[in-house]
Amino acid sequence: MTEPRTADTLTTNELAEIGLQDPARARRLLIGLAGRGVTDDDVAALLPQLLSALAQSPDPDRALTNFVRWTDGIGNPYTHFRYLAGHPTALGIFVNVCGVSQFFADLLARNPEWFELLANPGVRGGARPADLIFRELSNLVDCIVQPELKLEAMRRFRHREMLRIGVRDILGIADMPVTSREFSNLAEACVQKCYAMARERAAERHGSPLPRFAVIALGKLGGFELNYSSDIDLVFVCEPDGSDEDKTLQQANAIAESLVANLSREMQNGHLFRVDMRLRPEGRFGALVRTLASYASYYENWAEVWERQAMLKARPIAGDARLGQAFLAMIAPHAYPRRMTQAMLDAIRENKRRIERGRRSASGPSDVKLDPGGIRDIEFTVQLLQMERGAADPLVRTPNTLQAIARLRQAHALSAADARHLTDAYVFLRDVEHRLQLLYDHQTERLPATERETELLARRLGLADASEFLRLFATHTERVRDVHLRRFWREASPDGPASAQPAAGDGAPRPDSPQGAFGDAEFLDDLTALGNEEADSRLSARLEAEGYREPERAVAILRTALTGTDYGREAPEASSSFLRLAPQLLEVCARVGDPDSALHGLDILSQASPNRAEWYGALTDSPDVLHRLARLASGSRTLVQSLARHPEWLDLLISEEMLEPEPKPIEATEGELQSRLPRDSGDDLELPAFWDELARYAHRERLRIGARDIWGEASVNAIAVELTRLSAAIVQVVLQRCFRAAMRRAGMTDRSSDPCVAVIGLGKFGGQELAYNSDLDVTFVCDDAVFDEEGGSGSLSAGYALVNEVAEAVLSCAKLLRTRGVPFVIDARLRPGGRFGPLVRSVDQYRRYFAEEADTWERQVLVKARPVAGSPSIGARFMAMAHQAVYGEPLSDDAVTEIRAMKRRIESERLRPDERHTNLKLGYGGLSDIEFTAQLWQMRSGAEVTSVRQTGTVDALEALASHEIIPAPDAMRLARCYNLLSSVRNRLALLTGQPLDVFPMDARRARALAIELGHADSRNVRAEDALRSRLSRRMEETRRITDRLFYGAHGFHSQEERA
Repeated sequence: MTEPRTADTLTTNELAEIGLQDPARARRLLIGLAGRGVTDDDVAALLPQLLSALAQSPDPDRALTNFVRWTDGIGNPYTHFRYLAGHPTALGIFVNVCGVSQFFADLLARNPEWFELLANPGVRGGARPADLIFRELSNLVDCIVQPELKLEAMRRFRHREMLRIGVRDILGIADMPVTSREFSNLAEACVQKCYAMARERAAERHGSPLPRFAVIALGKLGGFELNYSSDIDLVFVCEPDGSDEDKTLQQANAIAESLVANLSREMQNGHLFRVDMRLRPEGRFGALVRTLASYASYYENWAEVWERQAMLKARPIAGDARLGQAFLAMIAPHAYPRRMTQAMLDAIRENKRRIERGRRSASGPSDVKLDPGGIRDIEFTVQLLQMERGAADPLVRTPNTLQAIARLRQAHALSAADARHLTDAYVFLRDVEHRLQLLYDHQTERLPATERETELLARRLGLADASEFLRLFATHTERVRDVHLRRFWREASPDGPASAQPAAGDGAPRPDSPQGAFGDAEFLDDLTALGNEEADSRLSARLEAEGYREPERAVAILRTALTGTDYGREAPEASSSFLRLAPQLLEVCARVGDPDSALHGLDILSQASPNRAEWYGALTDSPDVLHRLARLASGSRTLVQSLARHPEWLDLLISEEMLEPEPKPIEATEGELQSRLPRDSGDDLELPAFWDELARYAHRERLRIGARDIWGEASVNAIAVELTRLSAAIVQVVLQRCFRAAMRRAGMTDRSSDPCVAVIGLGKFGGQELAYNSDLDVTFVCDDAVFDEEGGSGSLSAGYALVNEVAEAVLSCAKLLRTRGVPFVIDARLRPGGRFGPLVRSVDQYRRYFAEEADTWERQVLVKARPVAGSPSIGARFMAMAHQAVYGEPLSDDAVTEIRAMKRRIESERLRPDERHTNLKLGYGGLSDIEFTAQLWQMRSGAEVTSVRQTGTVDALEALASHEIIPAPDAMRLARCYNLLSSVRNRLALLTGQPLDVFPMDARRARALAIELGHADSRNVRAEDALRSRLSRRMEETRRITDRLFYGAHGFHSQEERA
């Protein structure tokens, strides 16, 4: 057996052969490894693995130097040598990392114990969401008393996390988008923690209450695109809570200054993140914090176009979530203008010219970011298309560049080839940028100036040599520049003044032809030859290649539109008009979630049109209307059928009312409804004319709301509020009708339209969180006076008989709407005693019941109680009683145990084991988790903090966070998940016509759902898989928070309990 070679027997030629540039120095370093308990034999045992690892390293000399530095810092190198000799994979990782990044090698030299991040996959872990990072950071910092030490600990934490993320990047475990998202998650968690510390300090200095305050991320942080050495771009917004504005701004400035200092201050372990505030209004000379009204005034009157463009990346990351969302709603019309004028185009292009002129005047190596074909070309191209399309198609609104490219492709604003070229180039160029910055943690985008450094960069990128790198770099940048010239500059010149070609919206051609795969002569020949077997076959193959799952059915629809059916030939003018529309029609349908449903739905609408020639011509001339109707048909067959039955409602769908981001006021809904109902319908409670008109209005409004949802014109919260207001208006009308009918039958004079009964909404009805297929949970309450006091206890008066009859009639009449196709179920089983309890009780009876008999879960039901119809005065008295019953005194420990037991019972009895991680409502991390968590903390704190007495779940979370009852980042994540899950459930209901709670297994439905929710196919992931993964991440995150905040895992306690 051959003895292992010792380091002193190695020759410089042998070391040169494995790539070491200075073999003599390398030999001295290897010999010097012996010592401090390590013998030459110990080094010899490690040497073969070490030399093999060095040969694979992108920079063997750097790697060996850093390996020696690391061993010098180890207390007991013998143990580590023995470990590395037996674990060559760990050694290879270490040498690879140290050869790629001097910054990481320095971190390891200063912190040798961090070697476990490289050697142990369990410690290195997978991609970590922001909530886990924030929780780990909080656990580390909260046990430290001194603010200075807290900040130092945060900086060490950031270095360790950067090493963990970077190792995953270097090893190829995480790609560029995942790596950038992880850096963004780390920055977000650090901002949230620094904000909490800044707010705590401001409270100590200025007292409470402090103003509402939100941190808005812009730039790469806003887009989840941070790199290794990015600054973070932030702006701050505040709102006074009843105090004067001067005091509000003084307190808000104290928070902002402290937050920026916490993040950017240089300390022993450096800074957390460099903070750039120059994107705020008026730049470095502007106020550090503004109110929402001040921002609105600035962007309305003074903002330049580049400032609006910067807001495409806006994303709230800390502070008051509702204020952050209000900021986004305020800025949206400025970032996505309804009409992109020529002046705006000229301004954007002139800004790009200035950047290019500045780069041309500079000397030095190529710039990955600013040179022609670089990252800036991609960003400007994508952002211009977003600004042009975002008003008409809200789905292209995303701060992330890669998502924006995919969505612009989905919206046929980019061709498939252009989208692929931009995506591939963006990933490649950002990878190059990462490797450049990773070397020394310097903020640089310049390529190396020497051939040797270029060779090393190529190796750090995993490429064979410099020539391969330069070839790829040239290919990508040339493709990007070509796309940039065509899509961004169009007829203008990057070197001269802007030309006067019209902007999109002023009659200019679209950036991308909407005819795409169906615009060539061969397609038109096959279309006119439909009925010919070969033509039909070619057309079917083309449709299938473009995503149609039922190409034969699609061909049949085309044939009918062109030639008619056995029952009648199509008019020549209609056939001719359809021929002009067909290429555009098929391309638009191919780009939505379900091309077959879109084509079939548009065919249904055309069949309902009295003049199909004019209909086809109108769609040809109105591509935006065509696109919207295709998305409507893809998203909901029910809504399209409703529109086909009432073609006159198309005017509503193309009106300005559809674009209003705020929910329709309840007064407007009630007024419209009353104006449509028969004026005098007599005593007949079931008069068909009344119920026909009521159902017709309900269908019209559900079409309007559903279309706004599918088209992205309103948030999921706004949709829920509109559905709730519509249902409340219908309940009010039904209650009034039932009340008047009962009064007349009883021979009483109808003196007032105000019934002596109130309808209290519970559950999602009370919380203004209705979905499309939600039942309406209610309870009925009457005035105490309807009971006959003279008749003794329990004796009922004629008044009670009347209100009981009214309540029964309301429940019964709901079926008259269901028979007319309106999903309208009124459920009174949450009342005391359930289905066996009295249908109506007085306020005093409710008070006695909740004081003497009610279980904890019945009091919990009242958290979401809200008057929705009937007598306002009775409703107000009921709410006073309800708040006393729920919040009259703090929740006892026994009651907390009961609530947790109820939740566990729901999970064990109503949740199928195979749906624990997929059921959007009851599953782990589902809506139920969020609702129970919010309600538990409302009941625990509502006795002292009245502002948490909110009926809506998201409102409750925000109130709990604003009073620091639960951590604000947790509340933000729970609210974000709640909105996502609600949106998915809503779209499933529209898509299928059924109330489904589980992500569909059917591939066609899953894809339609994902694309209609804004996902698009990327390089490696299909849209439906991306949505499934997103749901899984969000639900896992929510379950972790629920375990802490609801079930009490990991020792979470409220602020009061900690005190």
